[in-house]
Formats: sequence, structure tokens, C-alpha cells
Amino acid sequence: MSNNEDQPGRRGRAAAATSPPSGVLALQSSGLLAPAAGSGAGVDRLVVPVVGGCMRPLFDSSDRLEVERRAAWPGDIVVFVDEHHRLVAHRLLGWRWLRRCGWCWVTAADAASSADRPVVRRDRVGVATAAAGRSLRPGLRLRIAAVLRFARLALRAVRRRQAATS
Repeated sequence: MSNNEDQPGRRGRAAAATSPPSGVLALQSSGLLAPAAGSGAGVDRLVVPVVGGCMRPLFDSSDRLEVERRAAWPGDIVVFVDEHHRLVAHRLLGWRWLRRCGWCWVTAADAASSADRPVVRRDRVGVATAAAGRSLRPGLRLRIAAVLRFARLALRAVRRRQAATS
């Protein structure tokens, strides 16, 4: 990926009357994408309140995420808009090429056993850099764990396809 607009995030939702489904970390939309203090004229940094708990214990529903527009790498927490127009913050596991839309993020909640739908470029918001004043920058161990999780998911998909064709 050559674009620096790729940023990680978690699964979230705009404020609505219903609660998020299990496994969905929602980010409230009241003041959605409000510029962070000192962010300047362009909105390159955001502060977003969290709703939900699929990324516990990393952050909780009372936390506020700081999100920046920057390149995302496996292990980062990325923020994106899902198919229901909710903001989501999940861990980036890797990338996948789809003919119809190019390189997509492969993401999953820390508490989920499966990956989310691929995240296309237009749905990417940014990388969560801090929650409640704590840095969310992953260490080497978390980055390697994300890549290994991605490899397991890819291997599982290949095995399913092979079983379906035999």
C-alpha cells in the first residue's frame, strides 16, 4: 500500500436508538469526527467516544479514542465506517486484494474469532493512537500476533475453498 491515508480503527456506530450487536465496538457520533485540540485547519486528528466492549481490556466504553490519519500496519487499531455507517475500531491484521476495489484492510475485534468484512479505502478513517491518555501503539509482539492471526484466517479460508471443490 502506497497511500498514507490508510489508518487503523475499531468497529463503531453512530448514535442510534439500538445498542450495538455483540462483538461490535461502537463509537458515538455525537460530535462525530470532531477535530482534536490543536489539529489545525485540516482534520488529521479526531477524538471519538467509545461505546461497546469488544476491544476490552485495551479500552472500554467510557474511553475516548484519539484517531490520526496515517499509514496503518498490522497490529494497529484502525477506525473505519462499516456497512451500517457506524464507526468501528478494530485491530488491523493485514491486507487483501479484491479485484473490484483494490487493497482492503482485514480487521477483527480482539474479542472476535473471525475477521470483519474487508475494509475498502473509502471507508477508512484513521489509526487510533491513544485511549484515555494511554498510547495504543502496539509493540513488536502484538504486531507479530496480528500477522499470525491473519495467516491463520487465510489458511482457514483456503482449506474451506478446497473442501468445497472436492
